[in-house]
Amino acid sequence: RQGKVGGAFDLGLPAYDLASGARLEERLEEPPRASEEFEVVLTEDDHYAVGLDVASGSVRFEGRRRQGSLGDEEVEVLTELWALNFRDLLVAKGVIPTATAGESLGIGGEALGVVTRVGSGVSGVAVGERVVCLPPDGMGRYLVTDARWVARVPPGMADEDAVSGTMVYATAWLGLLTMARVRAGESVLIHSAAGGVGLAAVHLSLRAGCVVYATASTAEKRAALL
Repeated sequence: RQGKVGGAFDLGLPAYDLASGARLEERLEEPPRASEEFEVVLTEDDHYAVGLDVASGSVRFEGRRRQGSLGDEEVEVLTELWALNFRDLLVAKGVIPTATAGESLGIGGEALGVVTRVGSGVSGVAVGERVVCLPPDGMGRYLVTDARWVARVPPGMADEDAVSGTMVYATAWLGLLTMARVRAGESVLIHSAAGGVGLAAVHLSLRAGCVVYATASTAEKRAALL
């Protein structure tokens, strides 16, 4: 099937394979279907994590033991929803190393679920509350993380909305409000403004009273911004 793809094709320019020099065609194909289907059956106490094999480009379910006792400032969450970002694609493809700045990176940077246990020093959330949280090392059924990275889901907010904006808004907030300290009346240039972080940056800049200049790669994306 014919269709548009990213990069040079969006600009109407030819694209080439850097290794062979061969010209690439503009074509989309159905991915091959798996030869076997399988079902994973879990009991209430079973724990799994999603493992990543960058060399083969595959992910897999791995059996894990739930953590024993929690630290004073730790929270355990039984996850229900995960959000994937562009960062996860880069990790899966090996563009970003699976270990960065001494920390292990996995697939999935934000999750929603129910608090199952809290450490003795945790007061911001309680067992049974629905929360959004940032996992320390990727997707899994249960996650344990620092209480600073856990927040209650606001009343009336849909689960999908709560989990899908955590990373992008945190990134934009850190860059614009914490580090740049933008103020009303200042001008802010935002590249790739139609993406997740870009849209969050636009919203926060406008909320702060800034004048926003934005770029986007296609006419459709530019129209969406307007």
